[in-house]
This record gives sequence, structure tokens and C-alpha cells, in this order.
Amino acid sequence: MQDSHSIRLNQLGFFPSEEKIGIVISDDFGGKEFLVREEATGEIIYRGTLSEIRHSDFSNKKTSVSTFTEVSQPGKYRIEVPGLGRSHAFEIKDNLLSDLADASLRAFYYQRASMPIDEKYAGKWARPSGHPDDQVMVHSSAVSPERPEGTIISSPKGWYDAGDYNKYIVNSGFTIGVLLSLYEDYPVYMRQRSIHIPESSNKTPDLLDEIYWNVAWMLTMQDPADGGVYHKLTTPEFEGFIKPVDCKKQRYVVAKSVTAALDFAASMAQVFRVYKDYSEDYPGLSEVALSAAKRAYEWALKHPEQLYQQKKMNETHSPAIQTGEYGDRSADDEFFWAASELFITTGENIYLQTAIEYASENYTVPVWGNVYGLGTFSLVRYQDQLNGKGKELADKLQQQLLVYADSAVMNADQSPYAAPYGRVAQDFFWGCNSDAASNQGMTFLYAYRLTGKRFSYSGFA
Repeated sequence: MQDSHSIRLNQLGFFPSEEKIGIVISDDFGGKEFLVREEATGEIIYRGTLSEIRHSDFSNKKTSVSTFTEVSQPGKYRIEVPGLGRSHAFEIKDNLLSDLADASLRAFYYQRASMPIDEKYAGKWARPSGHPDDQVMVHSSAVSPERPEGTIISSPKGWYDAGDYNKYIVNSGFTIGVLLSLYEDYPVYMRQRSIHIPESSNKTPDLLDEIYWNVAWMLTMQDPADGGVYHKLTTPEFEGFIKPVDCKKQRYVVAKSVTAALDFAASMAQVFRVYKDYSEDYPGLSEVALSAAKRAYEWALKHPEQLYQQKKMNETHSPAIQTGEYGDRSADDEFFWAASELFITTGENIYLQTAIEYASENYTVPVWGNVYGLGTFSLVRYQDQLNGKGKELADKLQQQLLVYADSAVMNADQSPYAAPYGRVAQDFFWGCNSDAASNQGMTFLYAYRLTGKRFSYSGFA
């Protein structure tokens, strides 16, 4: 029997106790039988009935759902729909996602700037060092009395951005916030993970070793004179489709912005909390990070309207910058995130007052351009250690998150793909897999941790 691309399911497989569903894309098989066969023997170990045909509101595809949660014995299997074909082989096993989790973290190592990516750690992805970034020029938009236009500074390390070789504070700070939240939520698990990077032999978890490579770069992006933070380090235009070692264009630090300063402040406040237990490998980092966070926050308070507006900047400054803008229309969410992290770290009410002032009335899935959710995650995480107005704020945010989670999964079991995401055309846009789908998944994870409720095809359990 031939494999059919019309039978779709998790490409890795399923945990033994997990709900298990597959999607059949076809006009003709709704309500008909499907089988689950053991891969090694071909034995039929489960028979089920596909759901009735479901219609999408924005595509001509018709789907049916196969549910085979009862299959729990570890092994390798295929779904078969007589008359249509069979799925790819999938596994049922414990520790199903361990390799994927390690690979996801190791991917950051491959993105490191300013160092060779060694074959010992990267295999076929090894490459020479690119972008030492020890001769970065201060752009005309970023000048200060102590650093006039053309000043040369050193700003090495960091991770390359999504599809280019530049380094951006706002989305980089968001990433650091997410990864540090991963450590704060699951410290025991993360201490056990070894992903085979150059620092794996030290006493710090590999997750934090990898995070440090970008944190070290971020710290160089703060003007030591006034505490402001440059929005990005970039070439004027994107480099061509060439290797990092072949990139020779001049790189600049460009324009301080309020959003960069606040994302920097928030993530550095988290750095203090997490790295204070790893001073042997990273002596003084926590103290440096907290001091830098406070100075960046103070700069933001003095420049609350200094948003990064690239087109406007290019009217008066040169060379013109054409790379990713990562602009914003408001810094309210960044003020909330930064104030929340600084309040958790320091316990100082002045930060709590700002967090309360800027708190949203509704939960939103966190993305780099809307970081309310990251502040919510942290305050909810520490709510049992808070009291007074801090506890009231955390409780309010928890309720907002749960209201969102309940509404997002409502009727998801009846959607064409039996999923809470992808039910409307607006769900699909550039970057949606990370900006919306994955980050919605993070939200559901927090909702589960708070309630113990698991949403499945058959409803809440």
C-alpha cells in the first residue's frame, strides 16, 4: 500500500498516555473506517471510524479526524485508510520529544556570531568565524557626547537573526525572556540537559551557557554614559546570500529606542535572578546585569516616546538603514514587562506601581512586538511569593490568562484540523508558526500548570 500525503499526524509520534489524532484530507472518506497497523508485523491493532467531513471557512480542503487514543503500547505504527493509503510511520514512546528539545536548543549554537562553529560540536554545520564585531561604528542616529558619529566600539558575540546576520535587541531580548522563563519554570529538567556545546563541561546548565552568548552581546549595546540601549547592530543593507566569513560590509549600532531599553531591562532583571547561582562560571554577571537593567529602565522613563522609526530616521541620518526595523507604535507593554521583572527581582514598589499602571485588561499571546504575556508569565510564576498589591496583580493576570485559554480552545475539537490555532485565515502570516502558534502553545502550557486541566479532542479532562 502506498504512503498518502493526505493522512497527516504528528511526524514524531505520541506519548503513550497522550491523546492521539490524525487528519485525513479528502472529500470521500468521512465516516469510513480507518486502521492502525503495527509497522513490524503489519498486524491491525486498532479499528476506528473517521469523523464526518469538516469544511474550512477559508480553504477548499475537506477533512476528517481519526482518533486512536486507546493505542498506548510503545512501538512503531501507521494509520491506514482503505482505498486512500497509509500514513508515514510514527512512534509511541516515552521521552518522545527529548531529541527535538535538545536540537532546538543546539540550534542557537549554530547561530553564534564572532566565533568558529567547530566540527566537534556542529558536524556538517561547522563553519569559520564570522563578524568579529570589534570594529563597529556608531551611526549618526546613535551619537552621544561621549560617542560622536563614527566612534568605533566593540560589540561581539550574540546570535544572528532569523534570516540575516544582523543582531537586534527587541527580538533578541524577547528570546532571552522566553528562554530564561523556561529555566525558571523547569530548572531541574534544564540542569539535566547536555546538548554538546563548547561549555558543556562547566558547572552551569547548557541552556544558560547558550543564553550567555547573547546576553554578553546585549550588554555591549548599552551606552555606558547614559544607560540607553542601541536598537540594533546592522549593516546598512542586508548582506547577500553568502557565508558569514565572506561578509565585509561596515556594521553600525543604530539609534537608541525606548523599546530596546525596556526589553533589555526586563531580560537583564531575569538574568540577575537566574545567574546568581552560577557565579563560579559567570562571576559578577548577575550584579552587572541588574545594574544595567536599572540604568536602561531609568533611560526609558526619560525617553518614553523615543520609538524606533526607521523611515523617519533615514530622512535625516546616513547611511540609510534598510534592514529589519522591528519598530513599534507603543511601549506600554514593554514598560509593563520591564517593571514586572524588576519588581520581582528587587521587591521595590516603585516598579510595582508602574506594572499596575501599564497592565493590560486582556491577556494577549506574547510576541516580540507585544510582551505583555512575558510579564504575565513571570508574575504568575512568583505569585505565591508576592503579597498585597503584587499578589492582587498576579491573581488578576492569572485570571486573564485562563479566560483567554478557555476561549481559544472553545469548539477547537470541531475545527477542520481539531486544533485551537488555524481556524481563521488571519492566523496565517509571515512568522506565524513562532509568533502565534508556538507562543499560543506556551500560553496553554501555563494554563495547564495553573489548573491541571488538559484539553483533548473529546473536551477538557
